Amino acid sequence: MVYFKRSQPAPNCLATEKAKGKNSKGKLKGDYKCGDVLKRLKEDFKSKCYLCEQKDPTSINVEHRIPHKGNINLAFDWNNLYWSCTHCNNIKLAKFSNILDCCDDTIDLIEELKYNAVPFPEVFVCITAQTQNPATIETAEFLNATYNGTTELKGYESDSIRNNLRDELNLFTDLIVRYIETKEESIKEAIEHHLTNESAFSAFKIWWMKDNFNYVH
Repeated sequence: MVYFKRSQPAPNCLATEKAKGKNSKGKLKGDYKCGDVLKRLKEDFKSKCYLCEQKDPTSINVEHRIPHKGNINLAFDWNNLYWSCTHCNNIKLAKFSNILDCCDDTIDLIEELKYNAVPFPEVFVCITAQTQNPATIETAEFLNATYNGTTELKGYESDSIRNNLRDELNLFTDLIVRYIETKEESIKEAIEHHLTNESAFSAFKIWWMKDNFNYVH
């Protein structure tokens, strides 16, 4: 999980959809995926799931960081809408309601959570809370669940995410080796891009640099 700056103001359609209220069964009548919400979220979150950091996941949800549970204010709150893959959204649902906010620039997400991935012989992922902040602890619990699976089916989905993570880390470390050998500026620029929020699994790459080169983010 890395920081993303959310665009403001909120899409105008959210107020319109919120005003539709609920039907006789208490269900929301409006649609929080209205107007340019999807386009804005995809751009704000760099086409990445804000939770697992997959780039361009094949299945997308508009995720409520704080589960709305029918609360119309939370359901249509622009600041509560996030770009998520279906895998992460299904694991999170309403079980994890105190997740760190990746759009809060007062939180140093990299210092709150330590990311470790061992690529061989099988990809092993471990996320560790670095503080006693309850939201940090819950976020670490959630991320370990999403990277490692909670059921047999989710385990297969997690296998795919971890394999993508392994491929990204292999590409990243190959660039590091090439730069050490050549000192080519273009390779350095490619490495720097991998450490931005636009790159897949950038939190893992940042922590790899911290562990191996005392990198300061």
